[in-house]
Amino acid sequence: ILRAQGMSEDQLTASIRREMSVNMLGNAVQSGFLKTSETMTRDLAAYENEQRNVDYILFKDADLKEIEQPADEQLLKLYESTKEAYAIPEMRKSKLITIKMDTLKDSLEISDEEIKDVYERNISSYTQPETREIEQVILSDADQAEDIAKKIEAGASLKDATKEVTGNTTDYIPATSVEKTALLEELQEPVFTAKEGDLLGPIESGLGYHVAMLITITPAHTTSLETAKKDIRTELTETRLLDAQYDLAASLDDYLAASEPIETIKENLSVEIKDLPATNRFGIGENDKSAFNEEFGPDAQNMVSILFELGEGEASPVTELTDGRMSALLVENITEKSYKPFEDQKKALKKRWIDDSRRVQNKMHTLKLLTTAQGDGTSIKDLAKAKGRTLSSAKDLKRASEIEQPLTKAALGQIFEAKQNELFALDLDEGAAIMVVTNTTIPEKLKDEELKAAQNTHLQEMQNEAYTLYINSLRKKYGVRVNEKLLQMVYAPQDN
Repeated sequence: ILRAQGMSEDQLTASIRREMSVNMLGNAVQSGFLKTSETMTRDLAAYENEQRNVDYILFKDADLKEIEQPADEQLLKLYESTKEAYAIPEMRKSKLITIKMDTLKDSLEISDEEIKDVYERNISSYTQPETREIEQVILSDADQAEDIAKKIEAGASLKDATKEVTGNTTDYIPATSVEKTALLEELQEPVFTAKEGDLLGPIESGLGYHVAMLITITPAHTTSLETAKKDIRTELTETRLLDAQYDLAASLDDYLAASEPIETIKENLSVEIKDLPATNRFGIGENDKSAFNEEFGPDAQNMVSILFELGEGEASPVTELTDGRMSALLVENITEKSYKPFEDQKKALKKRWIDDSRRVQNKMHTLKLLTTAQGDGTSIKDLAKAKGRTLSSAKDLKRASEIEQPLTKAALGQIFEAKQNELFALDLDEGAAIMVVTNTTIPEKLKDEELKAAQNTHLQEMQNEAYTLYINSLRKKYGVRVNEKLLQMVYAPQDN
């Protein structure tokens, strides 16, 4: 995986260390802000839970019937000014060349002599030292340890004796198999000279007083060659398969770098070659669906990025995929970016021009009505009656409300900025509206969950602000400059 990413183990370690350092720094700065002002929290909660009622008149764009038909010159001008909307993005057709793992595996032969050689050279790995299974309790009180030992001698189990003497089993350690070197020095000889079923202790160590029972003894033993053979063969096969895989990947890279024909590559190397669907740089195919997801899964976008770094006829280096495949991409064909012809888009352009004109005229008409009503003090109720329009209303709106059509989320911002009892206009999806806020309620009593939500929001904002101020102070202290232009070049969305 590291090789596929072009990263060494030291680089990975350094990267993780940097990330941990940044997280520790952030946590240290932010941990200084763990409490919020109750007054500020209540004010924020009241602000978020303010409620407003509104009345409004909707003037739908669709109600304007007579719209002047556009001339071809106007449509052409609209086409040129919005040409990117009619762009056909660059498409790339490619082949996927994948190393055949099954064929490689079938070609590997591991002899019994090789297995025996590995076994003998690593005999220590197959030799298991003597282990002993013990249960024990460790106490700080010597008298309690003596009492437990006496109860065991009288026939009680270690666990029961521990509970009877101490009142709990907190210090009891269930049966565990251990090697001699894994024990405290004070326990090594007593445990490894005892017999099965022996009571040991109390024995004093730096941890306290131990009382232990020796349950079973497993003698030292060496796994036989016959028993280990299967595991050794599997390990050797995996190791050689990996080596063969990377050797073949290097050969494939050489063939591709030399621009060898596909037929030659297929004839000389154990690879599978597959045609991939054409895709644009966003991974969308000719059917407007993801082109690479089915083939590459989580690697899809990365493979698209690799594809669009290549020229026609060029191939990528062999890449190890998440699923273990080792593959390369070969660009077969590039269809340059183009535009849908003006003549083919005239009908859609005409509809767009008419819809835009209707919306602009409707908005101007609505603003004119608003100005007149504001000038002569006409109420929204009288305005609706005079224009033969329906007066609609919405009640108990909050800043975070789920709002119903024709009102929109964007409209909420204007509603909560407007002054009560003053007419104002706003744009909606269906047209324009004249609206008035008829009632504003700021809650005096707040629910616990509302206060908690406001507190969490306030705390997060304080911590983020503290961290930002700290980072900015470091930038100023050390004269650090952020190359915004480079960031835009690297991370900004690319044109089609």
